[in-house]
Amino acid sequence: MVKPYVEIKEIQNASPDWLGTNITDDRTTIPGGISLDAAAFPIDAETNKKSVKSGTIVGRTFAEQENGDGYGPVADGDEDVTILFDYKEDVDKDPYGAAMLPGAGITIYYNFLPDDQWTNLSDATKTLLREKFNMLKARSY
Repeated sequence: MVKPYVEIKEIQNASPDWLGTNITDDRTTIPGGISLDAAAFPIDAETNKKSVKSGTIVGRTFAEQENGDGYGPVADGDEDVTILFDYKEDVDKDPYGAAMLPGAGITIYYNFLPDDQWTNLSDATKTLLREKFNMLKARSY
């Protein structure tokens, strides 16, 4: 299996609204990136592709991690969670992406995450994310 290599140099100074930490070095993203489980993501009705937005919370269980399975949309019971940094236009064609490094002191503005994800998460998943990232509510523009 070829290990993915993800380089985000061209966007290092362009942080999305949901990210409260500046991207200044490689200590904020997972080295080498992550693989996404294309089968777990729905097809976008407008584009007819499996696109995944920047800021999407993804996860998997430890059993899935040990099997080498990719990340899917976060679900109750997931133990390995992170947040996708880059936008994936078509996960079927390119399942690799940059993701935030858990435990690196990164601040995430949960109210700016796409698709109102935070309000739909279980308390257990919110607690898990708070253990990995500084999850804060940002003031609206």
